Amino acid sequence: MNRVMVDIETYATQFDENGRGPQIIQIGAAYSRHGIVEDEELFLVSIADVEDPEYYSSMKTRDWWAKQSKEAQESLHMNLVATTRDALLAFNRWLDGIRFNKGIPKWTIWANPPQFDLTFLQFAYTKEQIELPWHFRQERCCRTIWNELPQVPVEYPEGLVAHRADHDAVRQLVGIEAALMHIQGY
Repeated sequence: MNRVMVDIETYATQFDENGRGPQIIQIGAAYSRHGIVEDEELFLVSIADVEDPEYYSSMKTRDWWAKQSKEAQESLHMNLVATTRDALLAFNRWLDGIRFNKGIPKWTIWANPPQFDLTFLQFAYTKEQIELPWHFRQERCCRTIWNELPQVPVEYPEGLVAHRADHDAVRQLVGIEAALMHIQGY
C-alpha cells in the first residue's frame, strides 16, 4: 500500500458565514511506499500572505500564528508561491512525480483529520477550478487509527518543526506506519 499524508496550515479553522473556506497558507505532504516513509521527497509550498476575497482569514487564527515558534513562522516563507492556484498546481505536480494515481486502491491519501485538511483543500480545488487529484474512496483518517491504538510506541525523526506542514505530515505518517505495523503484527 502507498500512502500520502497531507497537512495544511491556514488562517482560519472553519468556513465563514458566507461559505468561504479558510485561506490556506501552506501545504505539506509526505508519502510511504510499502511502509517506508520516503522523507527525502517531502512536499512543501507556502502561499504569499495576500488577502484573497475568495477565502476566509480569521484574526483569532492570525493571532495564534503570531505566537508560534520562530521556525514555524519562518517556514511560511519557504517555497513561496503567489496564489492558492499555484500551490495546488505544484501539489499536483508532486503527486504526479511520486506516481500517485487517482482511484487506484493501492494509493490512499491521509490527513489528521480529513474533515479539516482534505475538505479545505477540496474547497480550494473547486474554487480554483482544478480537478481534485484523488477520489473520495482514497481518503483515510489518522485519528481513527490512533484512537484505536493509543499505546503504540513511535520513534519520530528528530528536528521536526510543529506547524510546518511537511514536518507535520512526516510526524503523522510515521505514526500511522507504526500503528499499521502493530496491527499487522510486525
